[in-house]
Amino acid sequence: MSEALPEAGRCLCGGVRYALTAPPEAVFLCHCRSCQRAQGAAFNLSAPIPRDHFVLLAGAELLTRFESSPGKERVFCRRCGSPIYAERPATPQRVLRAAQLHDVGQLPVKAQLHSDEALPSLPLPPLPSA
Repeated sequence: MSEALPEAGRCLCGGVRYALTAPPEAVFLCHCRSCQRAQGAAFNLSAPIPRDHFVLLAGAELLTRFESSPGKERVFCRRCGSPIYAERPATPQRVLRAAQLHDVGQLPVKAQLHSDEALPSLPLPPLPSA
């Protein structure tokens, strides 16, 4: 763990805190039913980053994993339930739950994923033009 890096995000209770050695380039809105259930929301804000850009500052003992589909693990704080990231251990990236990032509002939304599973009563948020 390295306290020299500034905190980039944290869980609701503050027990899990992390830094990033490089910021995510963008966020994605995922509308799949699995994300809806895991987040308890209409969609998930996700930010893929290389695994080695993620530095855990505190809370390793609070991280709990759940295999939500074959080969995909969702990692969350077992104290407050906040989702932290998802990953497929065989790949070199983690997908941060971007709402936990302190500066998420500064990241551009690049795409909406699984829009065919979006809740029909909610219009899809428009994406800014490139």
